[in-house]
Amino acid sequence: MRGKSGVLLIVALGCGMVASVGISQVVIEKQAGNETVEMVEILVATKDIDVSEKITAENIRLEKWPQDRLPEGAIIKLDEVENRFANQRLYEGEPILHRKLMDSQESVALKIPPGHRVFDLSVDDKTGGMGYIQPGDRVDVIGFFPSTSGSSPGQTQTVLRAVSVFGVDGNTIRSTGEGDKKKAASTIQLLIQDSQQEVMTTAAALGQMRVSLCPPGTDKDKVDTGKDFLEWLNDRHPKANTGSSNTELASPASPSVDSSTMLTKVAAATENTAPGEIAIITPKGVTRYLLGKPGELPRVIDTQTIQSTTPSPASGATTTEGGTGATGSSYGGFPVSYPPGSQPTNSPSGSTSTYGAGGRVDNGK
Repeated sequence: MRGKSGVLLIVALGCGMVASVGISQVVIEKQAGNETVEMVEILVATKDIDVSEKITAENIRLEKWPQDRLPEGAIIKLDEVENRFANQRLYEGEPILHRKLMDSQESVALKIPPGHRVFDLSVDDKTGGMGYIQPGDRVDVIGFFPSTSGSSPGQTQTVLRAVSVFGVDGNTIRSTGEGDKKKAASTIQLLIQDSQQEVMTTAAALGQMRVSLCPPGTDKDKVDTGKDFLEWLNDRHPKANTGSSNTELASPASPSVDSSTMLTKVAAATENTAPGEIAIITPKGVTRYLLGKPGELPRVIDTQTIQSTTPSPASGATTTEGGTGATGSSYGGFPVSYPPGSQPTNSPSGSTSTYGAGGRVDNGK
């Protein structure tokens, strides 16, 4: 009897525990059903809003959000967005927050006039960055361009004149306080026209740039397109280098060249070379000229008459086989060099050869 009573007691306790759990669950669910989540209306974007775009009734609306899920700084009143602008891009459905709005339509891009661009030019305390240049000033842009041939130290050329300064280190507001401390600049923003972009980009890539402050009113109404600089750049490269071998000074298609034409071609070819000597050889003899200032006609030093104009081994030339070709001294004591396998056996009548510093040019056929 005692065993049977114990089993019945255990069964009764189990049923009581199940009933207790069930009743508790029902009570909890009923209480949860009676609770409501508090909702709050906030402003959200109805479409994508660009930077500096004004917040208006057309691009925002009120939307209900759970109170416990509101983002910090969410705007719930329409008067809080009146006459305000987006300071970053806002996307459709995004809550309007105070930190994403600005009170004025402040943007550097809005200050750029139509047809213009802003060009950043790096400067230091030696190239115009001492701090005295301010937005609104005008400057000349000057560049130093190293020599391409190595025969000269380089040249300085004005790239653009009277260019307006748009900003200094990103600041576009001119300082007016007398007590403001001048701060060295690292970058100057220049306001240039669309057509001047290529000029400035080319100059900045090829040379060392600097700016020079202009007096007030300097060429204010005159626009420098950079044409002078581009023309100088096109004419800067030498037409010939008399210090290298086989440099063409005159057309080899011409069987004969008179002295005046030859001198003119020599003067043009040596426009950017250092002073030196050059020899013009014809069947009649050898004439040595002194190269003067760039662009000037060479001046005669002396003239020698020679007997033979045939640069062959039979006339005293020394032939050397190999990669350097043949060499000889048949023309008035001046060394002659020929490419391998191309040593001439005869000198045609009327041919003219020019010898510079280690080079040879044939002007005949």
